[in-house]
Amino acid sequence: MKKALLTSALILAAMTAGAQENQIEIVEDPATHTAMATFMVDKNGNRISGSYSGNVVVPDYSSSGYPVTTINHYTFEGCKQLTSVKIGNNVKFIDHDAFSNCSITDINIPASVDTIGSFAFHNMPNLKKVTLADGPNVLHFDYGELYGGRGMFGYNQQPNLEEAYVGRSFTCPDGVGLFFWSESLKRVTIGDAVTAIHPHDFGYCEVLESVTFGKGIKTIGEKAFRESPLLQSIRLNNGLTEIGNEAFSGCKGATTLTLPATLKLIGQSAFYNCDKVREVTIPASVDSIADGAFSEMDGLKKVTIADGTGILRFAYGQQYGGRGMFGYNQQVNLEEAYVGRSFTCPDGVGLFFSSESLKRVTIGDAVTAIHPHDFGYCEVLESVTFGKGIKTIGEKAFRESPLLQSIRLNNGLTEIGNEAFSGCKGATTLTLPATLKLIGQWAFYNCASVREVTIPESVDSIADGAFSAMEALKRVTIADGTTTLRFAIGESYGGRGMFGYNQQTALETAYVGRNFKSPVGLFRGSESLKTVFIGKNINQLHEQDFAYCDNLTSIYAKPSTPPVCAANTFDGVDKEACTVFTSQSSLNAYKQADVWKEFFNNIVVAPTSIQAIDSESSTPAQDIWFTTDGRRLQAAPAQPGLYIVNGYKVMIK
Repeated sequence: MKKALLTSALILAAMTAGAQENQIEIVEDPATHTAMATFMVDKNGNRISGSYSGNVVVPDYSSSGYPVTTINHYTFEGCKQLTSVKIGNNVKFIDHDAFSNCSITDINIPASVDTIGSFAFHNMPNLKKVTLADGPNVLHFDYGELYGGRGMFGYNQQPNLEEAYVGRSFTCPDGVGLFFWSESLKRVTIGDAVTAIHPHDFGYCEVLESVTFGKGIKTIGEKAFRESPLLQSIRLNNGLTEIGNEAFSGCKGATTLTLPATLKLIGQSAFYNCDKVREVTIPASVDSIADGAFSEMDGLKKVTIADGTGILRFAYGQQYGGRGMFGYNQQVNLEEAYVGRSFTCPDGVGLFFSSESLKRVTIGDAVTAIHPHDFGYCEVLESVTFGKGIKTIGEKAFRESPLLQSIRLNNGLTEIGNEAFSGCKGATTLTLPATLKLIGQWAFYNCASVREVTIPESVDSIADGAFSAMEALKRVTIADGTTTLRFAIGESYGGRGMFGYNQQTALETAYVGRNFKSPVGLFRGSESLKTVFIGKNINQLHEQDFAYCDNLTSIYAKPSTPPVCAANTFDGVDKEACTVFTSQSSLNAYKQADVWKEFFNNIVVAPTSIQAIDSESSTPAQDIWFTTDGRRLQAAPAQPGLYIVNGYKVMIK
């Protein structure tokens, strides 16, 4: 069509030879009943470069009533005195270089335009504002060879362009961004009719300060705003479903990031190095987040993964080898996280693994699992609030988080993995729930500040070393129950005692309320153990369970029938210094039972005030008092302070 129109221009030049200086040349094509705006020609039909000046109007119709549908190539090329051009509402095609090197400051492209040729607006030094008028149709930018077609208003082709309004959807050739590398563009408004921002469209716009996003945008392509360091905020509207790889990478100036409730996919490194954003909320709609999407965000203080029922998938990528989605100190000031929904990460990758700044974590009730390594090596992590929906905590999930102050786990949890809380030296409180079944190897290894542990009746199995190296542990309670608790052997310590071999150097009191099986003696070699309570459900003690407990002085036996003991259950215990307390009704049975009878002279009726002793006792006895350093007192003390009476702590004021 362009060739035909140009031919018509030559044939019909005579029709326009008498045009005034500021009037636009219009060439009619009777064959198509259309007309074209074009450049002026001399008497020989040659183009007159720079022939227009002042204010020019491209009319809707020619003098014969034909719609003016085209602005010819080079029509306004070189027009240095041109002030403005108003484009008619019937124009569909603006040919290549139509406005190249002209002087206008503002251009409004009407909704009628379908296609714009390559470099139609090339080298326009005075252009300040571009408007692509609102419209339902798609505007197509054509490809050209100059600059490889890189950017229709980009690559500094308009060195003073500051403002753009994009009111309709558009297409550019593959790899070409509409305003790519515009070094002057400051403000952009995108209308509601626009459905997509394409790859590179606003990439490397080095002075871009503000973008107002329309409500119709569904996708933002890769590198769409990459390296736009002065962009002040990123506020995305509902309707958006996908953010491509590196879409906002390097937008260092943005302080605000708003993600919409319709978003589903966040691409790799999407917000990489947006280092002034302080808070990010990931909506419940998001299905997938690629690796490094929020990496190198140095100003990020808080991350919120909003409550939701679906699973959020963190996908693997090459960047950083997939090491932690918010971990490996990719956000050096991240202090707080809320995780409100279940999630998955690639194998071996923890969500906040090795975050050196994370202090506070809250896990919502919709989360069902904490995975291996998720919070491992979080060196300043102080508090974790666990949700009520968690069923499993994976291996090394909180390993080496030495400042974690307490570990309070809720009902619903069934499994704690190997080394899950290993090295959490700062935790003083450990609460295990009544639904727990499995405690993994080294699960609480070196939780050196925990003073008391109660193992609920629900627990089926405890692996080797689960409570080893807990230097402050004073009391262990294995809760009453009718099922058998199995202690499993592992390589750690060669399976040497679950609470033995002095693995808990301060352990003084133990309550054993259910039968158990252990590969080795349960408390064998515990040099600090002083007082043991044996619950009424115990019917058997095994080889070396209390062997070489050198400082054992009190055993409170509640079973009415003495538990069957192995010959070496109490090997090494000073049976003349250790007293066995039982009920009046069971006294003779203990004095006659194998192994127990070795304590014959020290088997006595326990005080009725001791909860661990059968209530059938009819002979009250004096309470047994100890100081906290293990020294036995002859009577109740008169001085204020903390004491141990019958195995329980008592404060006298």
